[in-house]
Amino acid sequence: MPGPGSGLAAPAFQLQTLTAAVRIPYQTFRLANGLFVTVSEDHTAPLVAVNLWYHVGSANERDGRTGFAHLFEHMLFQGSAHVGSNEHFELIQRAGGTLNGSTWVDRTNYYETIPSNQLGLALWLEADRMGQLLPAMTQQKLDTQRDVVKNERRWSVDNQPYGTRIPLLAIGRFAQKGTVSHVQMEHSSIVKFLEWNYLGGKTGQLGARDTVVNNIGSLLDPTQTGTMVPDQ
Repeated sequence: MPGPGSGLAAPAFQLQTLTAAVRIPYQTFRLANGLFVTVSEDHTAPLVAVNLWYHVGSANERDGRTGFAHLFEHMLFQGSAHVGSNEHFELIQRAGGTLNGSTWVDRTNYYETIPSNQLGLALWLEADRMGQLLPAMTQQKLDTQRDVVKNERRWSVDNQPYGTRIPLLAIGRFAQKGTVSHVQMEHSSIVKFLEWNYLGGKTGQLGARDTVVNNIGSLLDPTQTGTMVPDQ
């Protein structure tokens, strides 16, 4: 490595040039029912990425009722009024897409990457489970997904070297993320968590990339997709 006085000058990076090189154009608007939408139009590839965020995470859990946020990440893939159990996965994958979700302290998000001509499918699936999850929720599904969440924690935290360091160092409810073994997940408690956190105006942001702004605006018209988010 050249030292001082070597005569080699350090590269002169221009911050403004770098910023312009990675600039991502986007537009935002809010629907009458409260959903905040961000759209970034980019036709580099004929794909669209849909990312729906809810303002709910482990920090919203009550003492003695932990693990609900992580459990709900799983439950939203277990069917809704017009979508069968695991059919969300099947429909997106048959359309040539991928999907998943994640949970953190202050948010839970669900996302799909699919061919652009299948944008309507992704939005319809998100709308159906956002507005009509309860008709498809059963105690059997809750029990099954609770075991899955417990196994995920064992695999990613408890059985990993130093895996429990974050719970030991964290402050507050973050330390409880995913620990559902001591909680009796009865249906009534899940309904209350859903109504308070998912249907209580906490739906935060819907992002879509590589789509025409005018098209997504019509797809998200509350008069056409009344179950996209509950009225506030």
